[in-house]
Amino acid sequence: MRCDLLVLIFTASVLTVSGFDPDLEMEQIPDDEARARIYLDYLDKEFSKRATQSALADWAYASNITEENLKNKVSTAAV
Repeated sequence: MRCDLLVLIFTASVLTVSGFDPDLEMEQIPDDEARARIYLDYLDKEFSKRATQSALADWAYASNITEENLKNKVSTAAV
């Protein structure tokens, strides 16, 4: 059990550092639970990154109302 956990942690860290592409690489991981955990970790990081970008764009527009900041806010929200 402990060995499985270490393999899971190692695999997750390697995939995160290497630019993990879930559409291409998920089938290379044999265990369903490991794939699910890795994919959820990937989604969590992506959503956190996008939420941060959106919050920064919102703040930039709220603190400096310009056309450029509005375009950035709208384009960030659309992603």
